[in-house]
Amino acid sequence: MSSKMVIDRERSARFVAWAAETHAPSVAVKVAALLREELRPGEQAPDGALLVRLFGRCLKRSMAALSAADVAHEAELGDDADPRRRRDTAAGAVYGLLTTVRSAVSAVYGGDATALVGFAGPTPTDPTTVKALAAEVARNLPRLKDQPVQQDGLTFDVAKFEAQLKSTVAPLERALDDVARETREAEATLVEKQRRLAEHDGRFRSVAAVLEAVFALAGEHELAERVRPSRSRPGQTATEPPSLPPEPGPID
Repeated sequence: MSSKMVIDRERSARFVAWAAETHAPSVAVKVAALLREELRPGEQAPDGALLVRLFGRCLKRSMAALSAADVAHEAELGDDADPRRRRDTAAGAVYGLLTTVRSAVSAVYGGDATALVGFAGPTPTDPTTVKALAAEVARNLPRLKDQPVQQDGLTFDVAKFEAQLKSTVAPLERALDDVARETREAEATLVEKQRRLAEHDGRFRSVAAVLEAVFALAGEHELAERVRPSRSRPGQTATEPPSLPPEPGPID
């Protein structure tokens, strides 16, 4: 689905292109009559109707490229949902295990031992930070083998928790990689959308301004006013464009 900023531009572009296609014959006749006396011997008046139509088609093609880039970007953003869900689920699992390990270390070896394996302050919830902390704790757990037990009867299986941390971190690492890939792909589609947006806005401004001048020259002042490009809203007409029927088919 297209974004609102593109939908607004499409409405203006469709109207300007429609005005060019619809009024090209009558406008061309009026402009030709106005300029006929300016022709010199051997000169032939250009096909004004075709020129006006070509301006409209040029605008439609530009708009089609922008719409395609916009749809591609929105689709790419939609693809991000599943990797982010898997990342958050995996991060929650790692967070839960870290909390268990921290409590167990504190109970068996005392509160100071938690700093020995990497804990400091509240356990983080950010997925990337959680992954880094879990990897650090897994590396540091062997240090506990030389620590005295603070309470008789309690044990701490270093190898078991080390293996659990590593196996629980693995899905989080994969999910983070997937999210990073999706982010890069979304950035690429965003760059393409922004490029097409800038290209279309410039083309719309030029085409609409030319058509405004041509229509005014033909005496079609109301039509000229309706295709006038807005100074404050790039890619749109100065006045709200009327609704038009759906396009019958693809651009020629």
